[in-house]
Parts: sequence; structure tokens; C-alpha cells
Amino acid sequence: MFPNVYLFNPDYDMAMANFTPYYKSPAEIMRMIADLSVLPWWFAEEGNCVKVENMALVSLLQKQLREVCGGSMEVERRLDELLPRAAWTVEWPSVRYIPWGWTPALVHRLRQEGVEECFLPSEEAVRRFRFLSSRQRCLEVLPELLKIDGTCGEMKACVSLSELEAFLQERGELVLKAPWSGSGRGLLKVSSASWNTQLAGWAARILRVQGVVMAEPIYDKVIDFAMEFYAEKQNGVHFAGYWWLAHFSRFCHLQIIDIQQYYETMYRDTNP
Repeated sequence: MFPNVYLFNPDYDMAMANFTPYYKSPAEIMRMIADLSVLPWWFAEEGNCVKVENMALVSLLQKQLREVCGGSMEVERRLDELLPRAAWTVEWPSVRYIPWGWTPALVHRLRQEGVEECFLPSEEAVRRFRFLSSRQRCLEVLPELLKIDGTCGEMKACVSLSELEAFLQERGELVLKAPWSGSGRGLLKVSSASWNTQLAGWAARILRVQGVVMAEPIYDKVIDFAMEFYAEKQNGVHFAGYWWLAHFSRFCHLQIIDIQQYYETMYRDTNP
């Protein structure tokens, strides 16, 4: 039996916002969970296992890797060595799980599938995970970042609609953020001029469900990017690099141009 099972649950933030054992993701998110269940294969440690929705997804991954990376005997040989480094399962074995994130809903599901309690986190631990994954934690980190020369930033945790509206009137424009959200659904840019009943209703719902709305000023920025870190139990936290969305956007834009040029050239060659 393999020591650990990796499991991808991208509905983590939404499940944490709900924070009940009976949370059910929307249908489109469930499809994404199934389609991307092979994702942990890229970072799973050798000799472990990845939980997938069905084995057809594994066959598709292997086929796509050979189509994209294949072409030479050396590459094929390396793929043959690489592909079996982690096992696959469609079952729910009673072993240690390494999910994208622990939620009450996931713990409940694993219990239903017969996973023993010794492999599951306690309720206290899951509450701690929720605390640490909230955007409210930025309030603790931001003052330390502001000690670095050339940095700026401000964030306010609004616990009532009146407090939020007063801050909006003071600043004119804000980015509002739910403490837990996924797929960009928990962010909203607002201004004192555009504020209306519908936007107030969105904020009121977040306050009712999650207890607070995070509000940040809108800055005259040059670019958006994220800093990625790798955390290890023994070796601490290490900076892994930057994620700059423009890199990906530029890449996709160039690929689209290349494809358009290819088809334009092919059309000219076949239609003189």
C-alpha cells in the first residue's frame, strides 16, 4: 500500500467560506475537480499515489504528454521512466491524504468513504487552517511589508455595511474582497459613484456568510504579480519565484498570432 494519497480539491476556498461538512460545490466546479484530478501527479513525491475520478483521465494525460513531448527515442525513454513514478487510484484507501486543502466537507467525505480517524485532521486543526487561509491574515502581514523601503498598502476589515460605505465615501474607490473565495468570484471593484443597491446586496451577503468584507484602496499600478513560496516542514519556507499574469497572457497572445499566421499562409498556398 502506498504511503500517501494526493488529492486535488480546488473548491477549497468556497468550502472554507461555507465551513460545514455538507457543502456541495456547483456543477461546473465538480466538473473541474474531476477533469483536474490528475494535477497532483506533477508534484507528488515518487512512490505515492494520486486520487483520480476515473482512469480514462490518466490515459488522456499520458497520451497528451507523448503528443507534446514525444518525438525522439530519448524523450520516449524518459517518459517511460517518469510516468510510473506515482500510482493512481479511483478508490478511497484508508491512508494519509495530502489534499490541496483540508475542509470540513473533505473530512466528512473521507469519513463516509471509510478512512480511519487517525488519518484525518481534528476539528481544531481545520479551524486553524481556515484562520490562516483567510484574507484577514493580510492585516497581520501588511505592517511588516510596509517596513520595506518603497512599499505601500492599506487594508481595512469592515464588519458592517455602514462601516464599509463610510470607508468608500472616504476613499472614493475600493477593491472589496471576501475573506474566502475562489475563481475570482470574491472580488469587486466599486466607487462611491457606482455604489448601488445591487452592490450593497453583494457586500451584505458576504458579511452575513463570512462575517467581514476586506476593503483596499485602488492604486495607480504598473503590473499585477504574485510571489510564490514553497513550505516544508523540516526546511521552513522558501521563495520559489514570481507569477506574472502578463507572462502567460503574452505567451497566449503570441501563440494565437502564430496560429493565425500559419493558417493565413496555408490559405495563400492552397488558394493562389
